[in-house]
Amino acid sequence: MVRYLRRRFEAIGLRIGDPNWFREGDINTLIRKASGQFIYVATAYRYISERGAPPAERLKIVLTGTPRQEKKVRPFEALDMLYARILSIAKEAYEAVDTHHGRDFLLLFRAHHLNVHGFGMYGIMRRQSADFFSERWLGLKAGDEERLISDLHSLVALERDIDGSTWLHLHHKSLSDFLQEESRAKDLFVSEARVYTHITLCLMERIIEYPPKFDAVSDRWPIPQPDSLCPSLNEAVEILPFCLSNAGFNYDLTIQLVIFTQNSGWLKINEFLPPIYRAGYLFDLWEGWLGDLDRFTRSLKPEASAELNRFIGKWRCDEKEWRRERRGFGSGELKEIVQTLNSSKVTRSLPTRGRVGIEDATPPFALTHPRLLRAWTVSGP
Repeated sequence: MVRYLRRRFEAIGLRIGDPNWFREGDINTLIRKASGQFIYVATAYRYISERGAPPAERLKIVLTGTPRQEKKVRPFEALDMLYARILSIAKEAYEAVDTHHGRDFLLLFRAHHLNVHGFGMYGIMRRQSADFFSERWLGLKAGDEERLISDLHSLVALERDIDGSTWLHLHHKSLSDFLQEESRAKDLFVSEARVYTHITLCLMERIIEYPPKFDAVSDRWPIPQPDSLCPSLNEAVEILPFCLSNAGFNYDLTIQLVIFTQNSGWLKINEFLPPIYRAGYLFDLWEGWLGDLDRFTRSLKPEASAELNRFIGKWRCDEKEWRRERRGFGSGELKEIVQTLNSSKVTRSLPTRGRVGIEDATPPFALTHPRLLRAWTVSGP
């Protein structure tokens, strides 16, 4: 570890043109604080070597945190103090920027941390790219996730895939252990329930923002499909019960539920559900979706759950009709499908002929066309 730090500190000296920016005693102090944990040394070096601040200044920040001398053994105390210092400084820098509109840095970072591990939603493990998660789940703007971690490169990194999406990567598992344990994170701890509450509030606000009538989508389907018109709305309706169920009942959520109900939130979901279900978004998730909503409702007081219970009962009956509708199309829908297919790139890849007729808009043909596959795929009675 001594050689590791000395070589890298010397490389920093070459970069900044000051070989005397550190002392040998500084390295010895870091080694003592590490208590044999290489992850401490590696994290300290990444933090000190980050561009944007003088390395000597960051070295001083790391060195000034001294573990308390107690009889009780706390093997991760030095590492915890390092994590706490880095997160606290990043929090101050992020929240000092006016354009962030008073957002809670620790809450947002903890939300992204949960997304790294994925969400077990309706029996399916689901993980989003960081940019998608920021926009669709947290209601942030594109690129906000990069600004969120701009001072955390010693702890995490954003990796871009071949599609251009960004994924958050933790440099070491010990950061997850720190964030998940209140005894270690102390004042920096953010509970999962608080994260789910925040996401729930964001989803409810998005649903309220939409007009009372879902005029953008025709009664006929699958043209146009909801996913081509308002994907963020589909996402909000799909994940809202999951987040409600995991948030539990709390004061902030109580206030937002009143606002959501007064602004016809449940009525809007009632209007959005038929086209969303028919397009296949909730077909395979329906039991989990309704089950989570039902579980949350049982945690409410009777006067608060009355309207929601009424909608749950209605949706339970309506779903049987939606399921029957997915078993086939009327002639009008078939003609509309044929017109779309004849004007799309799909017709050029057909194995038989360049144009299609109504006889092609059948389940076998649907298997070659993803837009129709979801419409024809039916499970259960």
